[in-house]
Amino acid sequence: MINLSSLPFVAIPFANILVPAAIIYFKKEYNSLTKQIISVQIMWTIVSGTLFLLSPFFNRVFTSEIRLTLPVLIVSILLNIIIILINAIGLDKNKSLRIHLKFSII
Repeated sequence: MINLSSLPFVAIPFANILVPAAIIYFKKEYNSLTKQIISVQIMWTIVSGTLFLLSPFFNRVFTSEIRLTLPVLIVSILLNIIIILINAIGLDKNKSLRIHLKFSII
């Protein structure tokens, strides 16, 4: 439930982190697995936000006529949905995340 709770908020910055964190806090389910779920979302928000902010500079560097901002946003949202669904399948089958970090941010 905690992993899938970020799914409706993939397009809203930081909501994909705050909603699962609120569920963890109110349900008192603070363990290594839930920390890893939040860590993946934090890392994904940092990476996708950085790529989104750098996309106008890539247009200038590559002198491209195609604006990269919207495609970068759409691809990052779709990849986040895929990460959430793959982890949901892994949690359902093996009780572990398939896509996880080697470290915990929180």
